[in-house]
Amino acid sequence: MKSPLLSLVVALAAGSAAAAGTPAGTPISNIATASFIDPNDGTTPKTSQSNIVTTTVLPKPGFDVNFSGTTVDGNTPVAPVTGATSGAGYYPADYMKKDVVPTTAGTNVDTKYTLVNTGNNINPVSLVADVSGKTATGIALTGPALPTVEYYLDLNGNGVIEPGDTQLTGPVSIPVDDPLTPGDEGKVTIIQRIKIPTLAPKGSEYFVSPQGTGQQYITATSTTDPAYVEPSTDLQYTYIKIANPSVDIVPPADTDPSTPTITPPVPGTVPGTGGPVTDPNTYVPPANPPGGPATTPGTIVAIDPATGDQTAYPPADTNPAPDVVTFVSQVTNNGTIPDAVVLIPPTGLPPGTIVTLLDGNGNPITPDANGNFPLGVIAPGGSVPFRVIVTYPDPDGGTTPIPSIPVIIGVDSGNDPDLTPNTSGTFTVNPPNVIFGDTNGSTATPTNFPNETVVPGTPTGTGTAQTDSSAVFPMSIVNTGAYPESYTIAGSVTIKVINPNTGVISDQVISVMYYLADVNGNPTGPALTTTSVVAPGVQLKLVAVINVPINAASTNANGVNTPLLISQALAGTFSGIARSDNNDTLTISVVNSGPSGIEIAKTQTSANSNALPGNDIQYQIVAKNNFNAQVRGFFLTEQGGVVGTGTNTGTTSNMFTYSTYKSVAASTNFAGNLLVRFNSAAWQPLAAATAPATVTRVDVGVDNNAGTPDGAITAADTMPSTGVITVNFTTTIK
Repeated sequence: MKSPLLSLVVALAAGSAAAAGTPAGTPISNIATASFIDPNDGTTPKTSQSNIVTTTVLPKPGFDVNFSGTTVDGNTPVAPVTGATSGAGYYPADYMKKDVVPTTAGTNVDTKYTLVNTGNNINPVSLVADVSGKTATGIALTGPALPTVEYYLDLNGNGVIEPGDTQLTGPVSIPVDDPLTPGDEGKVTIIQRIKIPTLAPKGSEYFVSPQGTGQQYITATSTTDPAYVEPSTDLQYTYIKIANPSVDIVPPADTDPSTPTITPPVPGTVPGTGGPVTDPNTYVPPANPPGGPATTPGTIVAIDPATGDQTAYPPADTNPAPDVVTFVSQVTNNGTIPDAVVLIPPTGLPPGTIVTLLDGNGNPITPDANGNFPLGVIAPGGSVPFRVIVTYPDPDGGTTPIPSIPVIIGVDSGNDPDLTPNTSGTFTVNPPNVIFGDTNGSTATPTNFPNETVVPGTPTGTGTAQTDSSAVFPMSIVNTGAYPESYTIAGSVTIKVINPNTGVISDQVISVMYYLADVNGNPTGPALTTTSVVAPGVQLKLVAVINVPINAASTNANGVNTPLLISQALAGTFSGIARSDNNDTLTISVVNSGPSGIEIAKTQTSANSNALPGNDIQYQIVAKNNFNAQVRGFFLTEQGGVVGTGTNTGTTSNMFTYSTYKSVAASTNFAGNLLVRFNSAAWQPLAAATAPATVTRVDVGVDNNAGTPDGAITAADTMPSTGVITVNFTTTIK
């Protein structure tokens, strides 16, 4: 029988002419690897392995019985043909036995044959002899006129039956050739012993061939015949011709020239916390005198009904010009006679504070020789209004506490000889002011710029540890103004988030949450948007917390970190005073959302169900960037000899030991040109690549080079977060 895999095996396993490929049961293991630059520092080369995929080679049995010493296979039981090199009439020299003389003691004709395992599993083969013969005149021989045949194992392969060479009485198990060795272990040598009948007719011819029965893979039906019999067209006959002795009485030398010499004919020879908020707006403003001017818009003035003293609570403004508060009051003559009353201006005012006294209509009052301001004669029981205008430096933006500004205006009666005030009124201005910033002992420092690092996907936290997904900033509000106030607080940071399904990166605004700080500086109570009332000179300690979502993109790009600025703002609920702290920053660590930063899933397709020598193994490798950052210099590799790590520990890939490269194709979900490289040589466009005759390594990458592909995979080529590359890789089992 002629093996259908013989030509394939010759091509793939030189030195094993009879081998049918990789032995059945051989595991073909494949581990794909990814190479890339660590996105944490942008410089360190890293690798990642796929899961190991193992294909177990299936049996593809086959066998053949050959003449030993020649690769010519098969002849037919016909007489030798002079010059024949194969087929009908062809017999190797050692298989053409002429002039065999039968004897009464028994004549044996021994010829050597080789049982060849052309499959990839141990094959038990049984032998029978195909025997035929005919007389010198062409009459078919039968029965005892035909020789009997025995088969022996030829242990040393010398073709001679020796002690230890046992006669075969059952199947011969032909071992499997090891394609990794130069020799051929898939052979068994036997000796065919033809026992010539004692009464073999003179000149008769015998044709004897071993005929094997064993396992054979049938290509046409893709099935295995467990008892396949070699066809008659695939037998290798030994030819025997029995001697035809001729004895005659020959006269002496011809002495008669007239008698011709007769010369007889000579036969020719054939050659695979905070409390309730108190709103300062609950202060009740005084009513303006009938017909009198309005006070400064937005200012609340409280009047003490017992003393007539007034206290102003001005709001903040957004300009740096001095602030002004106007008080409206009046002097009443409680005497029984008219009185010429004067106002005595204040002394000892804070630097920059100016007090202007006007009449009730807001007109200037001309001071007298003593520098006092006459209001004129007031009839008994009568009253005269006046205004006190207090102008003081704008405190907004400063960090120095601002005290109350008391303005004392004396009132002197003209009905006594002295200039000592008979009474006085106090007009107090309480300016607002506040400091908002990072806690710095007993104060707040807006100019500090702490950075907090978070790790997306980890639990949230309340401390300043850099190992959770919460950024925590100790913050403080210090009321440096002159009246109590509550404040609204708000903050936010804009981060990049990655859609886990599409890979699209978009902006997401994350709000800052504010909590009261306990004695240890930890958040306590519910989140606040408005604080409790903070008394002048009091520090309110808070904790600002930012919880980063699991799909946050890293601020680190190729080893360069660009922290995100956090916007924080405060506003007085009454004064409207505004403060901000916009220099704290947030760093988002590089993390991965999967089993590994670069996750490689390798599978085999359904086409691998028939893993026979000569058939293809089709692999699909899907590599995904699970980092929340892009990676550079990425490419996938298929090669043999990869030593497994992690869950692959203890294994080594042998794909190119037992299979050969056939094809590669790829696709991605991000922009770039697909390239392939064979045996670490030059990169080629994948669609038009030419593979060398022998392939031991295949690399596939995406060339985008910041939008300008350059035909090679370098550190300038990037794979975005959630980027996926799918490679379909095919090899053929040897």
